[in-house]
Amino acid sequence: MHTSRSHVASALIAVSVTTAALIGCTPTPAPSPPTTTGATHIPPTPSPSPTRPAAADRTDIEGAIAAAQHFLELYPYAYNTGDLTTWKAMSHPECIFCKSVIENVEELHAAGGYEVGGAFEFETVAALEPVPGNEFYSVDFEVAQVPGQRFDGSGALLSTFGGQRSVALLAVQPTTDGWRIREVTVE
Repeated sequence: MHTSRSHVASALIAVSVTTAALIGCTPTPAPSPPTTTGATHIPPTPSPSPTRPAAADRTDIEGAIAAAQHFLELYPYAYNTGDLTTWKAMSHPECIFCKSVIENVEELHAAGGYEVGGAFEFETVAALEPVPGNEFYSVDFEVAQVPGQRFDGSGALLSTFGGQRSVALLAVQPTTDGWRIREVTVE
């Protein structure tokens, strides 16, 4: 399934953010916009991968919240850098949203494109324990997406996005290999 970037961006506006007060994370600064000099285009140096919070080692509701937030922080990082290593490791094999992000990031970066900005700011969080017959924690974030830009391989601006608020709903599953994101819905 291939989801257009605008649909994914709309969905992720509420998904990828930083809940500094909740689990002690600080927002990752957005890389500076690219500069072009003459015929050579040099993409900006991306920010380092978001740090996995220690609370994500827990197997309770606090661990579910920390894992869900970390997963959303990986969204702009993947689009900025093309690095999907941790995103793939945390994605449940049946997560449609997760797969669409993988496909879109790979397509963008295979063509030499990238994004800058787009980090999420976490405003509120609500979480529920699994109910009988369901092994997933429910974690909902109200988020705001910092504005960002998408560039093609030559450095030409393709689009701008962000500046919106959304609600990201995540189904988070504890496994023997760590947390997996089963589903993401953005409202």
